[in-house]
Amino acid sequence: MTATQSIDIRPAVSSDLTAITELEAACFDADERWDDEAWRVELESGAMVLVASLRQAQPECEVFEQVVGTASFRVAADTSELFSIMTSPQWRGIGVATLLLARGFEWASSQGADEMFLEVRIGNGAQALYADAGFQPLYERTNYYGPGLHALVMRKELSGGRDE
Repeated sequence: MTATQSIDIRPAVSSDLTAITELEAACFDADERWDDEAWRVELESGAMVLVASLRQAQPECEVFEQVVGTASFRVAADTSELFSIMTSPQWRGIGVATLLLARGFEWASSQGADEMFLEVRIGNGAQALYADAGFQPLYERTNYYGPGLHALVMRKELSGGRDE
């Protein structure tokens, strides 16, 4: 018998904290990471933190789970924001981030948001992901990430939202 694998997208729970911070360490330099307390607050604050978990079912029904991606979204009134998204380096390019974004769009719409914003460092490879997901560039924020490190603010219109 062989193992089966699947990627599940689900809301994060407090027991995911260690996996999320380990994933972030694999994805970002130390000066770009959130600390454990920032993630704990994010998990407890009403934000939607999603995890993409790789589930591997081994013969004899043994199941292993590994967090391979995460994303954090917030909604205020009719506006939402993507705060963070990351995929484990060895799982990039297969659609994990796209699945996380799609679920985040659904959640934000269900909360009444009709648009989503994000900031991305200019030159970051994620800009292509965001453009493919329908985000449009709005304007630049000079030195947003530090001297000479500019951000691009992007916006996506969401379909749906709460019925009035």
